[in-house]
Amino acid sequence: MTLSEKILALRQCSLFEGVGDSEITAIAEICRARKFMAGSVITRAHEVPQRLLIVTNGSLQQLNGQPLSAVYDVPSLVLNLAPVRDVVADPQLGAECLMISKSHFFTIIQECPSVLVNVLTEADPERSKASFAA
Repeated sequence: MTLSEKILALRQCSLFEGVGDSEITAIAEICRARKFMAGSVITRAHEVPQRLLIVTNGSLQQLNGQPLSAVYDVPSLVLNLAPVRDVVADPQLGAECLMISKSHFFTIIQECPSVLVNVLTEADPERSKASFAA
């Protein structure tokens, strides 16, 4: 995946809404692209994820078939939580993802306050972004 393709994928992700051009470029530079084969295990049950995944093609789901968000998994990274079930790539399509390490994600939150605001408003939809601006 080229840098331009990574930037375009990040721009389509609500987590990075409001992030400036220079910041999104820096984030794209640290992202690693990875293709997961159909049905392959992404994260094992009871293991805390060490990276943020942004699905650009295909999907992720729990082993029981429950679909997961295209941005996986901010709560686990922030709160050090592990999934109860294995997380796998779509059994038919697999998944193509951009990956951001946990340490890079925390740096992004610190350097790009709009990402933190997006995390908080997605976690609590009742709050508007305006309530964080004051």
